[in-house]
Amino acid sequence: MSRETLADSFFNAPMNIAVIIEWIEAETLDPEDLFFFLIGSKCQGQVVELRDALNERNINGIGGVFYKVFKDNEIHDDACVVMRLAGCAPPVLVEGLCETAVSLEQLPAGADLLPGTSLLLLIDSRSTESQDFISRVYDRYGNRVSYLGGGAGLTATYEPADYENQAWVFTTAGGAIEKSAAVAFIKTPLAVAARHGWKRKHGPLVATRAEGNHLLELNWRPAFDVYKELYEEEYGEELTTQGIRDFQAIKFPLGVQKSNAEDLVRLPSEHLPGGGLLCLGGVHNNSVLYTLTGGAEDLFEAAAEAGRASEDALEIPVREYLVFDCVTRYLFLEEAFKQEIKAVSSGSLSNSSGSLSNSSGSLSNSSGSLSNSSGSLSNSSGSLSNSSDQSLPPVYGALAEGELASGAGGYVEMMAKTIAVGALGT
Repeated sequence: MSRETLADSFFNAPMNIAVIIEWIEAETLDPEDLFFFLIGSKCQGQVVELRDALNERNINGIGGVFYKVFKDNEIHDDACVVMRLAGCAPPVLVEGLCETAVSLEQLPAGADLLPGTSLLLLIDSRSTESQDFISRVYDRYGNRVSYLGGGAGLTATYEPADYENQAWVFTTAGGAIEKSAAVAFIKTPLAVAARHGWKRKHGPLVATRAEGNHLLELNWRPAFDVYKELYEEEYGEELTTQGIRDFQAIKFPLGVQKSNAEDLVRLPSEHLPGGGLLCLGGVHNNSVLYTLTGGAEDLFEAAAEAGRASEDALEIPVREYLVFDCVTRYLFLEEAFKQEIKAVSSGSLSNSSGSLSNSSGSLSNSSGSLSNSSGSLSNSSGSLSNSSDQSLPPVYGALAEGELASGAGGYVEMMAKTIAVGALGT
């Protein structure tokens, strides 16, 4: 087995550490090699063994555990994506992301980074101070670098008790510690873009009281009451407090108005005592919001736009795409999610083959159950999978709990219900 044959990325399903190590060692390692891992949730128990195997061989690695990972139309919770990248500084594990003013001392100074450096950020989605950390990283490096990443872990609603204290991100040197962030510095050419495709429906609404990700009042009324009225007007069905927790609101997110950019999407995920809404992503006081709606075609077009924008910004041929796609888009689209991934590399809906299995993009089960795994492999030997269209760059990625993408000149913050695309060059 040679890396020439296997290219620079590997989709291993089901995850097999011996096969992964064999692939890594198929070619002489360069001191700058950095191996980037996206691991399906069913393989969380293998993280320590993988890290030990990498450390024994002095292999630099960074990774995160996600609900599901994918290559093109193969989407699994027991698989692993491995990418060989060129590092330009050692990866860092930053601990304590549930504390304010977490130390960034272990990160290199901005002046020490080479031109063209990009940051890959994997953040434990349970970290309460993740946006503060992201903002401080941006303050440190500004628009000198590009940023791409996502929130690791399982959707809180479905997180089994056994996983409660598990670590979702790791580096070979720093270990695997819960509520941390793993940061990689790479010089592999990378251009990023993000789109969501949701359209404004009702508004404007003003967040007259908000604290972090707690949206307490809209237009001086309890936020849940306002949201419930608009939801029921739109869909003609009752919205219950349990329904929000079960992702009944998955098709009706909120958008925070941004200047010269798409609205920043926030998804109500829980009813709070006193009539507030817990949102995936923070909302600032006095923010202007809108309710958002959209169908499958809108989301596909957004994915195609993100793919085109990242390809255009790269300015050299695309080797492959690295994608962080919101897990709630997957729940919304169901089997049609494969079309969203295809749209990234095809660049337009007209080039995307296959028909929609559910053009409405709605959930058939409002409980949002994650019990069924789509796109399982008929061959579980752990060998490389073949792309259905060899003429298009492969698309690797993970279903994330929040998405990050910002190129040079753009502020970086955690998004929701969005697709973040990175085009990697040779």
